[in-house]
Amino acid sequence: MKKSIKANFTSEYREKCFLIWYRMGKPIASVLLENIPNNYNGQKPVQTVLSAWMTDWGERALSLDEQVNFQLDKRLVEEKVEMLRRHTRVAENMQDLAVQQFERHEEDTDYIPASTALRMLTEGIRIERESRGIPGMLEKLANKDDDGILDDIKKLVKKSVEAKQDDISIIDLEVSDVEDSGTEDSELENSD
Repeated sequence: MKKSIKANFTSEYREKCFLIWYRMGKPIASVLLENIPNNYNGQKPVQTVLSAWMTDWGERALSLDEQVNFQLDKRLVEEKVEMLRRHTRVAENMQDLAVQQFERHEEDTDYIPASTALRMLTEGIRIERESRGIPGMLEKLANKDDDGILDDIKKLVKKSVEAKQDDISIIDLEVSDVEDSGTEDSELENSD
């Protein structure tokens, strides 16, 4: 068994050690030392040298972790979008089946009772309604960069601040819009 020593190691060897360290989940130096190969001279770095390398690798590892998280988030969004699209297709099929059953006669052997067909229709409509708009919204959000998301947040904050300055909270504004739908224009005309 070769001893660990303090020596000069090539950048290729250091890169190999980094990849092992990162793939192992960034273990402590003593664990890494047991899992790295010897260099071309049959040598391994001492634990303190590995610790110093690991400190140097920290920023790179953090950057890689961020990229991994971004890719995982993107994949999760894509999977959710696909799931919601499947739900929409199933809901459309349920509605089509229900409508077909309403049009069939009771003598058909494949007849489904009207109450079941009605449940299929209403459930299909509910699922489709819940699934329709969400995939598009999630795709838009997933395709936005950080600056785009930040701009959207700034717009919402600005709208909130403007509403606060007018001494109207956003919630009050939304409630009054619903309660007074159609009366705002006449109120504005009267105030002139």
